[in-house]
Amino acid sequence: MFGSQKAVEREQERVKSAGAWIIHPYSDFRFYWDFTMLLFMVGNLIVIPVGITFFKDETTAPWIVFNVVSDTFFLVDLVLNFRTGIVIEDNTEILLDPEKIKKRYLRTWFLVDFVSSIPVDYIFLIVEKGIDSEVYKTARALRIVRFTKILSLLRLLRLSRLIRYIHQWEEIFHMTYDLASAVMRICNLISMMLLLCHWDGCLQFLVPMLQDFPSNCWVSINNMVNHSWSELYSFALFKAMSHMLCIGYGRQAPESMTDIWLTMLSMIVGATCYAMFIGHATALIQSLDSSRRQYQEKYKQVEQYMSFHKLPADFRQKIHDYYEHRYQGKMFDEDSILGELNGPLREEIVNFNCRKLVASMPLFANADPNFVTAMLTKLKFEVFQPGDYIIREGTVGKKMYFIQHGVVSVLTKGNKEMKLSDGSYFGGRAGWLQQGPRAGCPAAEGLLPAQRSACLRGAGYFIQHGVVSVLTKGNKEMKLSDGSYFGEICLLTRGRRTASVRADTYCRLYSLSVDNFNEVLEEYPMMRRAFETVAIDRLDRIGKKNSILLHKVQHDLSSGVFNNQENAIIQEIVKYDREMAQQAELGQRVGLFPPPPPPQVTSAIATLQQAVAMSFCPQVARPLVGPLALGSPRLLRRAAPGPAPAASPRAGPVLPARRLSRASRPLSASQPSLPHGAPGPGPATSVRPASSSTPRLGPAPAARASGPSPDRRDSASPSAAGGLDPLDSARSRLSSNL
Repeated sequence: MFGSQKAVEREQERVKSAGAWIIHPYSDFRFYWDFTMLLFMVGNLIVIPVGITFFKDETTAPWIVFNVVSDTFFLVDLVLNFRTGIVIEDNTEILLDPEKIKKRYLRTWFLVDFVSSIPVDYIFLIVEKGIDSEVYKTARALRIVRFTKILSLLRLLRLSRLIRYIHQWEEIFHMTYDLASAVMRICNLISMMLLLCHWDGCLQFLVPMLQDFPSNCWVSINNMVNHSWSELYSFALFKAMSHMLCIGYGRQAPESMTDIWLTMLSMIVGATCYAMFIGHATALIQSLDSSRRQYQEKYKQVEQYMSFHKLPADFRQKIHDYYEHRYQGKMFDEDSILGELNGPLREEIVNFNCRKLVASMPLFANADPNFVTAMLTKLKFEVFQPGDYIIREGTVGKKMYFIQHGVVSVLTKGNKEMKLSDGSYFGGRAGWLQQGPRAGCPAAEGLLPAQRSACLRGAGYFIQHGVVSVLTKGNKEMKLSDGSYFGEICLLTRGRRTASVRADTYCRLYSLSVDNFNEVLEEYPMMRRAFETVAIDRLDRIGKKNSILLHKVQHDLSSGVFNNQENAIIQEIVKYDREMAQQAELGQRVGLFPPPPPPQVTSAIATLQQAVAMSFCPQVARPLVGPLALGSPRLLRRAAPGPAPAASPRAGPVLPARRLSRASRPLSASQPSLPHGAPGPGPATSVRPASSSTPRLGPAPAARASGPSPDRRDSASPSAAGGLDPLDSARSRLSSNL
């Protein structure tokens, strides 16, 4: 109420200085006193109508005690109202001056409270002693005067303080327990309806009683004049509720004019109460979940939009799934809500809403709290569906993203190039796969035009002289999951996107625009350096480089802008980023079925410097054997593919194609070649030297049985006699050249 402990102490000093016996309207004493008066008032509103209507003897001890106690409390409350402060203008000011309190109370509710607090029972008891009993009996009609106690109902109007307290309780329940607040409101509404039914039931019997039960009233028709008060009250209440709910007339239709008017009055009151109940219940239901109702109204507009444009069913389902994951059945105007709050409170709410993101992101865990707050206040929440491309390679970047939940793939597209020169061969894979697609596209650089035009699909080639480039197209992929971020590279370099990012699952992201990004990093240079270092590391993992970032980081390192502690923090952030990428990739590989085995190596490319084995090639149906001898490396001939000849009975033992283990497998043609002098990927494999006397190639490199070649010059070579496969021949020639 007052905002702080000092304000409460200041208000207490005001109460003491106002004078003796001044009661603060928000004091504990006044709260409990108002609660006690509420109980007495409810008791009077229920008991007094029943006592006046259904009981003849009003001098019993319980009745007298009840009236004496109630009237005493009402009179004491009348006195206390002269000493209780008054709340003015919606709790903004509290009046504590005794003179002003007295004048204000006399002008407002004093007359009503005084009339409702007159002890009428005491007056009747005193008058009874001095009046003859016969005269007293004739004054029974004055019993209606007892009904003036109903004027206590007006005291509810002066209990606005208690209603305010109840409203505060409802607000507390609404902030913590929405269901409890709804139950309280519904109970208040139902209680008021039952109280009106109770009064109407008493009125249905009171009017015939005051008329001495005429013969055409409902009590005389049913011969219930001398029945017990409980039976009379039950039938009267049933008759009143039937009228108020508009479901009938009770036991029978009204016959007397008095009953007809009472029935019409009950129907009017009942219809009014019913309309109030429906209105309050509707407003209550709408207020309980206004955000869901707003979402439903919004989605109805979306459905009408989709119907108007005749969108396909798959589009509609995708839009439906997006709305379900983005808003989760509730829609808020978050920008408007946060905009109405002050800065510190808005920052606290944003920090609380993004607590999971902060907890899962190493970048924020090692950063300055002020930097984290500055970043979080500028984030915008977004949701992406599986398969959505969040960013595309080559586009202009205007945002970066932080992953709260989900997994994304960072994809890069590029041509990998490897140079092959004299003594190498290429294209064997397509021939062995029986006219399959090329793993790489050979581009002749040092060949003559006639030789360049001979590079056709479907045959293997050996380079006699010249240089070719093996170009392979492939995607490199990196996984990112909860706590990671991406899209910062183009914001740092003001360039275009260096990779595409695709959502693998439903992703809940926070985006940061380039203007806000640069605005925050200008105030925190160390975090800019951290972003740049992580960006360089990520580019290195996907096989790319950025000279601008490298120059910036090297300049910072050489100039000594950051101390050792800051450099250690930056390296820790880079380390965490690598670990999270590895965890995301491992999490994607684990599935219901085991991963497929690695592809087997079935071909090799030999150069003067290294042997390069083609990867990503499935295993051939049968081993490559036969008298295929390699001649001079200076000779280039084309061997057209043809059917494999039948196996000869004089064939020697079949030697299977030698396979390299995955650990020692050389680089494939789709990977960049090692520089000269670099160590090989695995230990060297000993092979037999091939003869160089063979002047030309034999048949195309297709799988066939071993046997003597039709070409006697091919069969004369030791490699042909031994049935060497092309892999052994390539390695033999490599050894001889080295």
